[in-house]
Amino acid sequence: MFKRFTACFAMFAVAMAIGFSSPSFAEQIDHSKHAKEPLHNMEGIEEIPGTKPKKPANQIFRTKDIEMTRDGFFLDQAGNEVVIEDYRGKIVLMDFIYTSCRYGHCQYLNNKMKFISRKLLENVGKNVQLVSISFDPEIDSVEVMSEYSKKYEPDPRRWAFLTGGPGDVADLAERYNIIFRWDMKDDAYNHSMKTILLDREGNVVREYRGMGYKLQKVIDDIKIMLSGKTLEPMNNAIPSNPATGEKMDHEWR
Repeated sequence: MFKRFTACFAMFAVAMAIGFSSPSFAEQIDHSKHAKEPLHNMEGIEEIPGTKPKKPANQIFRTKDIEMTRDGFFLDQAGNEVVIEDYRGKIVLMDFIYTSCRYGHCQYLNNKMKFISRKLLENVGKNVQLVSISFDPEIDSVEVMSEYSKKYEPDPRRWAFLTGGPGDVADLAERYNIIFRWDMKDDAYNHSMKTILLDREGNVVREYRGMGYKLQKVIDDIKIMLSGKTLEPMNNAIPSNPATGEKMDHEWR
């Protein structure tokens, strides 16, 4: 009886030793070996701080239904009145952002635009126009956009940071299938993230969804257009959520 007990105890000890030394257990106690991979390849983009910025001093409470005023034009960071049609004749790379973005996603998108502008330095402002449109005009006045643009490009002839009446912003967002809504609980916007490439006639020729698009792909697409060639038709297939099968037309921040 004692021998049988001793044998069982020995087998139990061996099993425990194996279990404690197994990779699965090691993973539980040594998290440093399994640091999370970055969500996206930065590809030379400046790193965005992980901490949430403080709420801007001029942040105001947003009502459920804001007044949909329409002036028929936008204002760039220098206070010039413009409409999107003013950029006809140029290749336009456009995104939608807001300056008080709490989680760095808008800054990340603009850092990617900044990288592209450096790679196309001689063409930006001549044959290529960069445009970032705020969907938060209640906060993003011309003065706010002017200060914000200093981080990226203060010259609106190269990169225009536009604000405007809520109705004009909403109309333009609808034209390019951009969805945004204020989340009172999160104190931030939920919005689709999409960078849009327009040809010289103002037609959408590419949509780069989310934050993870490849910078070189955008640069190559623009260079093809600069050479006078036509881009191949855009793949409009909308990805599906593998878990639910639901179509995912937008990547959200």
